[in-house]
Amino acid sequence: VGGSEAGGVDSSAVGSAGSGVPARVGAADASAACASGGTCGGSGSLGGAEPEAAGTESAEVLSQLASLEEQCDTVSASVAACDAALQRIDYGDVEADEAVAVCGAHASVALASVATLSVRLDEVQIGGSTSDAAREEARARRKALRNRLEAEVHPAMDRLRAALAQARRRVE
Repeated sequence: VGGSEAGGVDSSAVGSAGSGVPARVGAADASAACASGGTCGGSGSLGGAEPEAAGTESAEVLSQLASLEEQCDTVSASVAACDAALQRIDYGDVEADEAVAVCGAHASVALASVATLSVRLDEVQIGGSTSDAAREEARARRKALRNRLEAEVHPAMDRLRAALAQARRRVE
């Protein structure tokens, strides 16, 4: 592959600015970058982020929602990075199947993260002891996050699944 290491994507491909996505992905590159959260990873964990301090119930709910919003950003970035990594694979290279497998593994992690995020969002309890204003803010933020999952993240995951299926067929 002209001017690039064996086993990857053409070096003329460029990751998006600030995305942490390398310009080329080979099996070793994808594995190392994904394992560190650079290409497909993200935080890798969505479970158990507790609110900072034991404050009022309103503060706890808003803290939970802030954490879920941040995790949604991370998952969304992970899905986009996996899709970008798949687009950069050089299918003429002998290691293309390994690169596809690595992207597939990280796509599975992203899918599980989306499911976990959805469950955790359903578990947010907006109690009656919170003030009306805080309760309305929490409901609006929960609704906005649920809408974002349905309008952006789930369709992006569907596109990633389709791209991954196509990539797997290309390396068979």
